[in-house]
Amino acid sequence: VSTQSTGRWWVVRAGSEPPQFKALFPWWGEWEEVPTDQPGPVSVPEELKKFLQTEYTLQELQMRPVPVGCDPLRLEQYLSPSEFTAMFAMTKKDFLNHQPWKQRKLKIQYGLF
Repeated sequence: VSTQSTGRWWVVRAGSEPPQFKALFPWWGEWEEVPTDQPGPVSVPEELKKFLQTEYTLQELQMRPVPVGCDPLRLEQYLSPSEFTAMFAMTKKDFLNHQPWKQRKLKIQYGLF
């Protein structure tokens, strides 16, 4: 939905539609099956940031579900180079040179598996 006054675009999720959005559809009806605990309208740039973020803290990567857009099998790759080196005592390149079983063991140690 675009607001003419600001020209900004918004992501509107089912169950969190604002009155001005509903007013665009005269046949609008409420559905009991639709959850209403969704976040309100979010600006498109704000929503896109979730998919474009390339680095997360260890705490963010240990949360479940994992952050939007993250490959759950490669969570360690989303750490900053400095945090990665501090945790694993090696660079990301060196980590990738290890055998898969050793990588898995290290990831389990830090809750990234």
